[in-house]
Amino acid sequence: MRMISRTYLILLVLTIALAGQLALPLISAQARFTLTIYFGKPPDCTNRGLCKITVGRELANPATGAESAARKAAPPRLAEATAELKDHKLYVDFQGAMPDRGETLPVMENLSLDAATARAFASKSITILKGDYKIDYSKNKFGSVVLNLESRN
Repeated sequence: MRMISRTYLILLVLTIALAGQLALPLISAQARFTLTIYFGKPPDCTNRGLCKITVGRELANPATGAESAARKAAPPRLAEATAELKDHKLYVDFQGAMPDRGETLPVMENLSLDAATARAFASKSITILKGDYKIDYSKNKFGSVVLNLESRN
């Protein structure tokens, strides 16, 4: 009887461990990430609209709070945000003022995110679809927006 209990316990632990590994991509896809969002028209990010999104911060060095050398040399039009991917939409909450405060955020053409950013959301590729997206300022003074996208896992 004691041998059956140990075997049962080992199988139970292995089952739980395996289930946890299989669920990991779902957890990653629902996680929130800090993003840097560049504004302007691709490829040079001039004018108005969404140009590029990268994972991480570009505005300041998190250790010192100092501006990065790249930002001082040629200050891009950007803002930090947090984002969550769910239901084939990217929910973006801006953490600071956008370069142009407006009622909509235009995406002039379908915008493919780089591979590292897509991987952070547990996807092989993510494309934000062209359109004008309404910015909601009711819950966040810097604005929130929901972007339609296509993704491949």
